[in-house]
Amino acid sequence: MEDIVFRVEKDKLILDLPTKNKGKFRWKTRADNALYGEGFPTTTTEFTESAYVEWQIGYDSEVGHEKKTTILEDLIFVGANGKRKNPYELSEILHLLIQSNIIRKEDLVKLTNEIEKRDYSFDESFQIENSKSVIFPIEGFLFHKHDTVLPTFSYYDNPRGLSIEISIQKQQYASGVQPMVYLSIPIQNFENCNRILGKTSKNINSASLIVDKTNASVFLNLFVFFGMCSWKHKHDVLSILRLLTI
Repeated sequence: MEDIVFRVEKDKLILDLPTKNKGKFRWKTRADNALYGEGFPTTTTEFTESAYVEWQIGYDSEVGHEKKTTILEDLIFVGANGKRKNPYELSEILHLLIQSNIIRKEDLVKLTNEIEKRDYSFDESFQIENSKSVIFPIEGFLFHKHDTVLPTFSYYDNPRGLSIEISIQKQQYASGVQPMVYLSIPIQNFENCNRILGKTSKNINSASLIVDKTNASVFLNLFVFFGMCSWKHKHDVLSILRLLTI
């Protein structure tokens, strides 16, 4: 797992996530989960109780990828895009949860059946909405202003505030929309929260998340929601789950 250090202990898995804003990890603040998070530079701004990390978590990587290395490189499947892939990151976490006896392979069989039965796709159900254009004068220029609505769906998975967010966004290199999945982790969920608060990432470089039977469901639900994002996602997550249950 890129940028993550993990430790497997009896009945728990510990994930050390970076305290720096790096790639898929973005530190933000918000007073409550209903508000839009504001990013902040962790190298110069101290962590507060309103801080949380937004993790754009992934589940696969192409075989032989230089940066996205995986402990599951011996497991290979063909993705919906026709490329050979390895299970990665979220898939590795699921594998480690089995190794830690936090979940069982039987749970993955049940999860696979649940995803197979679902007939829903976010990318077909939602589109980007634009309001009616109005004339909007700024500094002597007449602009045509319209508001773009990008729907975001939040699911609060855990009493401790862990949430999964699905954001409908424009595709960068194609037409249509692309659902993006994020795991949001409030700072209070980290084992070393008290040592992080009032510090910057220059003082402490990792935030330790304990995954056990009380919060493992969030990682199972991430697979469910990925399977609901599009038919391509569904194909890929089902392929991974079948590999993990062999």
